[in-house]
Amino acid sequence: MALPFLSNSGKRRDQAVVVDLGTRVTKAAAIQRKGEAFSITGFAMVDAPVYDRGISPDILSEHLKTVMQQLGARTKHIVVVLGVSDSILRTAELPMVGINDLRSRHRSSARRWWVGPSGS
Repeated sequence: MALPFLSNSGKRRDQAVVVDLGTRVTKAAAIQRKGEAFSITGFAMVDAPVYDRGISPDILSEHLKTVMQQLGARTKHIVVVLGVSDSILRTAELPMVGINDLRSRHRSSARRWWVGPSGS
């Protein structure tokens, strides 16, 4: 059984960037599809921004722009890897509905279905 993201159905991306947001250093790699294989076309390591509490969207945006400049990649397809302390995993009990209905519910009332870390 093939994994759904590796299957041939749908549009195949030729390029992507993978960014690992570390606490001290951000690492990034640009990959490109060549036939059925992938090759690394670029690699960058950038010092992570310093912040007190949570990283602000402005600082993160500027940091990712700097990483992309150093990498020299021209794609907008990015995979971001976060650490355990920066992510939230929550079990959601949802009714058995189709994917279109689930997307519709998420668009109309996301706060009801996805609660943040503070419970609000």
